[in-house]
Amino acid sequence: MTNKGKEPAGQDERRYRAPALEKGLDILELLASERDPLTVSAISQRLGRSMSELFRMIQVLEFRGFIQQAPSGDGFVATDRLFSLGMQQAPVKTLLELALPRMKILSAAVGQSCHLAVRSRGDIVVVARMESAERIGFSVRIGHRRPLALTRSGAILFTFQERVMGAGS
Repeated sequence: MTNKGKEPAGQDERRYRAPALEKGLDILELLASERDPLTVSAISQRLGRSMSELFRMIQVLEFRGFIQQAPSGDGFVATDRLFSLGMQQAPVKTLLELALPRMKILSAAVGQSCHLAVRSRGDIVVVARMESAERIGFSVRIGHRRPLALTRSGAILFTFQERVMGAGS
């Protein structure tokens, strides 16, 4: 069975297909990659599928809390439901259990808020934050995602990552 180009490069053959699941994941990936809300019409155009083909899928994703109507009413946006599910996994829980007490001590010592970011593909994602006890502070929202190269947190992660040896190194 051949693939029609929906999967990441190098995955041209699949053993099983689940068209409904693929449609739902396509919708989630599209909305997660957009800054502005998308209408059902815009979603169908971007995915190259009919509105009737996506309508029930969008209803179910909204009912289950994975997407929601934008406050402006101009379309749909992804929620943090998938992020919340991912945060329940043991490695992340362990990281947070270790980091939060130290973050509290650091925040108190320097009088500033702090956050913990992890690398996710080419981005940083904030997975924890500790507010400052001071009257005025600055903090980054949990779930905040930015390109690794455009943030100070990303620069720090990049600096301390394990060196990857390429061909000929």
